[in-house]
Amino acid sequence: MTRVDILNTIDAWANDVDGPNLFWLRGHPGTGESTIATTVRDHLERTGRLGSSFFRREDFKVQRPEALWCSLVYNMAQNYPSIRHMLVNQVKAHHIDPDASDHESIVEQLLVAVLGVSLQMKPNKLPVVVIDALDECGGTAVDVCVSVILENWALREIA
Repeated sequence: MTRVDILNTIDAWANDVDGPNLFWLRGHPGTGESTIATTVRDHLERTGRLGSSFFRREDFKVQRPEALWCSLVYNMAQNYPSIRHMLVNQVKAHHIDPDASDHESIVEQLLVAVLGVSLQMKPNKLPVVVIDALDECGGTAVDVCVSVILENWALREIA
């Protein structure tokens, strides 16, 4: 497949409301996944569909599952008023512990709630999240992130 073919496939996937809600682009290092992910992110941002993106390689501190989930939730709240409103209400009602630092608490308190709100949005407005370089988070961090993604996000199937 060419780069254009891959971009067309991803675009068709992102607009298929009945399709799987996870698209996993994998490849060997240096084969262009990051370039494709950047192009997809930019296109989704222009069309108002970008929920969040995570491209963190250079800073070791952000190469942890907690950083990924917090970044995702923060960006979703910035981009979607309904998610922002829900999070503010959850904090006011003391349902979210702002001092939580372990990935289980963050996923349970933040990510699952955000996913619940996002699934109530109009199908043509559903946010798309682009995550790049997950494999560079290292060892068990990758396993934790993949597990959380599959358990909480991949509600239908993997494409």
